[in-house]
Amino acid sequence: MSDATPTCTQARYCSSTCQAADWKRGHRRTCAGAQKHKCFLIRALPITTNTTTTTDPNQPPKDAHYLEPFPLDAYGDWGKERQEIQARLNWTAVYESGTFFSHQKTNDWHYHVYAAAAAGELLPINPPATRCLSERVRGDVVVVRSSATDVNDYEEAFSATELARTLGYYRTVEDVKAERERRERERIAAKFGLDEKMLPPRIVMTMP
Repeated sequence: MSDATPTCTQARYCSSTCQAADWKRGHRRTCAGAQKHKCFLIRALPITTNTTTTTDPNQPPKDAHYLEPFPLDAYGDWGKERQEIQARLNWTAVYESGTFFSHQKTNDWHYHVYAAAAAGELLPINPPATRCLSERVRGDVVVVRSSATDVNDYEEAFSATELARTLGYYRTVEDVKAERERRERERIAAKFGLDEKMLPPRIVMTMP
């Protein structure tokens, strides 16, 4: 048996052939994992519903089970985004805990992460966020797509399936910091038409 997508909670299939056929028949229009939003929560604890299998003690939770759509009314306005996040999640303050690139072969945009300031040791560690940022992150985090100010031609809305695949990609990355630096070097080299060998040995992530 398999899920329709990594984030699907609506359908299970006996084979990939059956899954593909139902997708073409219309599941793509109703699958929650395929619906696109401009913002998601990555929960610190997996979300359990009547249709998920996260309560099975023999099966570890999937990355998709940590994801929840979180539409922002103030999306696109950095200051108001922070204010809305703080108010809706009842955080005392918001800080930007980091960024991580997509599993897709593009360096023009990245995922930008907001977290609760002074989360404290009482909050649970957030496994997906910790993995992607290569530092311990506690509590829920908010994720949006962002880019350098000179890049505007990327899709701002994304699906839980896309985000889950990126979270899964970072399971395969041995050195996240080195991967982030490699992608940033590629981005800068492409932007200025340079050979990467012309860049200094180490560079700092420059995208906001």
